[in-house]
Amino acid sequence: MRAQSSLSIFEFDELKNRFISLSELQPTGNNIFNALSKKFNAPPAAGLVPATLVSPQIDQLSEEESPLALAYYCHKIWRTGQQITIIGSDVWEMPGHYKSIHTELIVG
Repeated sequence: MRAQSSLSIFEFDELKNRFISLSELQPTGNNIFNALSKKFNAPPAAGLVPATLVSPQIDQLSEEESPLALAYYCHKIWRTGQQITIIGSDVWEMPGHYKSIHTELIVG
């Protein structure tokens, strides 16, 4: 019942037979890096895990049922830009809804 009432706000013809996801922000790692550099007038310190070690680390943490597995997975998809492809290009915007951008949230 709760899910049904929550989805009732999306009863628009444009949304029929489409997948729905919520996407408020879509910044890349470079966007965040640049915003942090602007905020602090210096680039952020970066400890980069070699790309060849990220997937095995995700597998190991997943096998251990560690909550850190999600952090490494997010690190991987942000680093590669994969999160943009996950979101897709079929995006419907709520008319009149103001969306903050990453620089507003990070820099202020």
